[in-house]
Amino acid sequence: MQSIFRSIKYFCISALALLMTGCFENDILVQPEVIKDDDQLDVSLIESTDILLYSYFKDSLVTNDRSSFLLGSYEDTIRGKIDAIPYVQFGAESSIRMNDEAQMDSVVLVLFYESFHYDTIPVFDLNIYELLESPEPDDDGDIYNFQTFSYDSNPLVSKSIQALPHKDSLTIKLPYEFGLELFEQSKSSSTIFDSNDDLEEYFKGFRIEPVGMGPLLTFAETSYIGFYYKASTDISQTNSYFKITVQSGTEQFTNLTVDKTYGIFQGFEAYTNISSEETSGTLMVDPLYNSGIRIEFPETQSLKEISESFFISSAILHLPVRPGTYNNYFNTPSYSISVYVVDKDNEIIGSLGTIGMTAFDDQFQENTYFEIPVKDFIDSQLTTNYDNGNALWITIPQSTSFTTNYLAFSSHSTQQKIKLDIVFLPLN
Repeated sequence: MQSIFRSIKYFCISALALLMTGCFENDILVQPEVIKDDDQLDVSLIESTDILLYSYFKDSLVTNDRSSFLLGSYEDTIRGKIDAIPYVQFGAESSIRMNDEAQMDSVVLVLFYESFHYDTIPVFDLNIYELLESPEPDDDGDIYNFQTFSYDSNPLVSKSIQALPHKDSLTIKLPYEFGLELFEQSKSSSTIFDSNDDLEEYFKGFRIEPVGMGPLLTFAETSYIGFYYKASTDISQTNSYFKITVQSGTEQFTNLTVDKTYGIFQGFEAYTNISSEETSGTLMVDPLYNSGIRIEFPETQSLKEISESFFISSAILHLPVRPGTYNNYFNTPSYSISVYVVDKDNEIIGSLGTIGMTAFDDQFQENTYFEIPVKDFIDSQLTTNYDNGNALWITIPQSTSFTTNYLAFSSHSTQQKIKLDIVFLPLN
């Protein structure tokens, strides 16, 4: 790929600098011509678009380490088709013992919304199945997105729902017979609600499966099954309730599939560097893929000649967000990224911190981008005498909750393109 480097003259009112002008192309980076104007300071700006860009996807994601769980099914033209099916177990926050006269009135599943992604208008069905085995983590305590556990093939509940963002929760009435069986087990001196082990002998949890296209919904682990009852047969007795929560259960995780054959990354394998040249110039970082973006600056070593007479004042990587991949309502992007340094095998060896979005343009989608200070990385590369294979690595910041916001980057105009701007100051 041919490099494009330009020196541009800027005039600063504070008289800090007079930047050189001119435009030239070379196969390698060369020292720019410096023009002096009286006693003002000369500064050179070099813009490089010869950057190697790759998307990188893993094929597994631990999902039982989150404080939330994910539900939904959606076809995204960029990221692919997402299917998210949560497996949730429940536990009592404290011991529950009912007297023999207590009578159950009803039982409900209450799922507290934490976030929404994509259009919430479509109505879709939910099937709720009882688990036949308890989800078991591996020796490291992990359950991965691709794992499944056996469940009753006949749904306990089938219900059409619509996500309503103005409400705090989704409430689903469960069958009376299902709740009564558990409720009656709370009356004995050896109540099943003393421990999760006792409860799981009778009830191992739910698999909650969406049917039909709908938004991605993140639910908090404060979600619960609530049992409404009267403490006695007295007709004037008011209803009370107790609950068992996901948070107090043994395990909860999300079976998550992202089928990339529906998106722009179809045909590409996991654990490979996918060049942006193979994806129409688009890069993608998605927490549902467990993915990252690798960015290499192949001509860093050529800067050594310039660095003998100049030092780097700043180095800024400009990453524009691709239009049509986000909006402020149904498909919100991630507003921050984490920047690392990785070796040739994409193993993290350093961190440049978390960077917030520089500008957001939802209306025209022409001016949404990140500016990443990479001076420390460029300086470190100049201290080596060879190409060590190090690169920058971009991810979505890790969260204890499920994060569904992704970012797709691409150049899309002469102003909004992926580039590296380096400002040099003379040493004397």
